[in-house]
Amino acid sequence: YVKKSSVQIPQITKSGILFLVVGFLLGRALILSQLAPFSIPFFAAVYMIKRDRAPHVLLGLIAGAATIEVLNVLNVFISAIFFLVLYKAREPSPLKQVKVTTIYVLMSFGLTNFLLHYLKEGQLLLYDGVMLGVETILAGVLTLIFFQCIPLISLKKRTIPLRTEEIVSVIILMASIMTGTIGWTIYELSFEHIFSRYLVLIFSLAAGAAIGSTVGVVTGLVFSLANIGTLYQMSLLAFSGLLGGLLKEGKKIGASIGLLIATCLIGLYGEGGTPLLISLYESLGAILLFLLTPSSLIEKVAKYIPGTLEHSNEQQKYMRKMRDV
Repeated sequence: YVKKSSVQIPQITKSGILFLVVGFLLGRALILSQLAPFSIPFFAAVYMIKRDRAPHVLLGLIAGAATIEVLNVLNVFISAIFFLVLYKAREPSPLKQVKVTTIYVLMSFGLTNFLLHYLKEGQLLLYDGVMLGVETILAGVLTLIFFQCIPLISLKKRTIPLRTEEIVSVIILMASIMTGTIGWTIYELSFEHIFSRYLVLIFSLAAGAAIGSTVGVVTGLVFSLANIGTLYQMSLLAFSGLLGGLLKEGKKIGASIGLLIATCLIGLYGEGGTPLLISLYESLGAILLFLLTPSSLIEKVAKYIPGTLEHSNEQQKYMRKMRDV
């Protein structure tokens, strides 16, 4: 019974499609409309933790980078090859795996960036050097973040609750993935706005006001780094997470009302540049996705967050199983 119920492998994860899609979106993700530090850190983390999915990730990253610029494709491919050469030349021990892998990412990504930029421009100005340095440092930080995220979405069933830094790392990963949808619109409705508000609704209902507002702040921060024009979205998402968490006793309807209230207030008094009607339609799109989401999925998210009723019930259930064994 334990063997049968402990491993439930979703077909989309088993086939590698999920990693392919995530790689494609991260390959498109940009910061300040020109920096692309997400690709190699994600490839390195997946290669070290789930090596059989690394080819899917690399293919997705190259496809995503191809939608931005040819130079980005070369950057991803050469950096990945350089990283693999460094890894094969001196494979790190398990105790130093994270530290050494981060150094390998910094070396491969930084040198490749520098060489491609110099070959393209023929010179390196002070501003370009600073931006390349910032991009390389971001790649190193993201490597550490992705190293925490990949085990959390692995196939093995997890019984230990998520720590606060793990929750933040997962949110940064999700926000980075959604950054790859920037520029996608349907009838003037922005994909990243809809998906970010949907994410806030999920966590505000699953974990309450504290986690909901944290998710809003982190997601809004990543979006504002990608496009400074969306800075006001941080206020909207944080306020939505707070209100949605406070109204979580009303279940999905309560959290949805919190999002609508926040959208109206920020839209009326904010200066985001997005018409209030368009912003309302985007919130309604997020609410529609939210209402279509199975309650079992939200409960599953809540089980891993300390302080929730679902987490307490899961811990008691786990203790009963241990006692029976």
